[in-house]
Amino acid sequence: MDHFNNLGAEYAKFVKIDPMRNGLHYPAVLQKLDETKKDVRQRILDVGCGDGLFDRMMAIHPDREVTAFDPSRRFIEIAEAEEKKQPLGIRYSVAKAHEFKTLERFDDAVSVMALPYAPDAAYLSQFFRAACAPLESGGYFVSVVFNPAFSAFNLRIGNRMFSLTDDGKVQVHFIDPASGEEVWKTTPTVLTQFTTGQYETGAKDGGFAKVSWEKLHPSEDAVLEYSPKFWEACEREQPYALLIAMK
Repeated sequence: MDHFNNLGAEYAKFVKIDPMRNGLHYPAVLQKLDETKKDVRQRILDVGCGDGLFDRMMAIHPDREVTAFDPSRRFIEIAEAEEKKQPLGIRYSVAKAHEFKTLERFDDAVSVMALPYAPDAAYLSQFFRAACAPLESGGYFVSVVFNPAFSAFNLRIGNRMFSLTDDGKVQVHFIDPASGEEVWKTTPTVLTQFTTGQYETGAKDGGFAKVSWEKLHPSEDAVLEYSPKFWEACEREQPYALLIAMK
């Protein structure tokens, strides 16, 4: 994820207006958190939080406490600057999944498009372990990942296009919603399309007892803002999936 570190504030600015993040990924995780909530207070751990935008969406609700970490110091600096401007009680730290340590306990954990950037399948276990270890029994880890079953490469889907590299990785082409032009052509985003089995094995090795999968659908507000046609290919091809692991 070095390219994200280098882009820093530019990438954070893009995410704030990105239809996929704000109209598809974030609403799906928020809905699932509402479904898994057991008590008045919900303590949430965000594994690979990026610039903290989603943390602020979660923490704006007074019954949620959010702790988050990310390996990018630049992203954590951006997140902490936003927390300083608008204090919501979010606690941030710089750490990789295998380095993160805490004595705190959490009700649920989340991550949004962090797992597909794991360097290999072995690292998935470390990532899942970082999410699972501090969870209370019965807690959930809710994660948006690149769909293991996706196959519609080289087709524009919303403001994305995905292509395969020579070594089997997935290159993500981000398209500016306003101009229709691809952004960051010189700093390509490359992720891994892990299989369902690799994710489920990683979750089991990381301490989770059960894994389930759900499709992602845009929120009602996102459909109104961008039109059903914008989401048509996304609904049909399902480039992303919601992974839910229970401890």
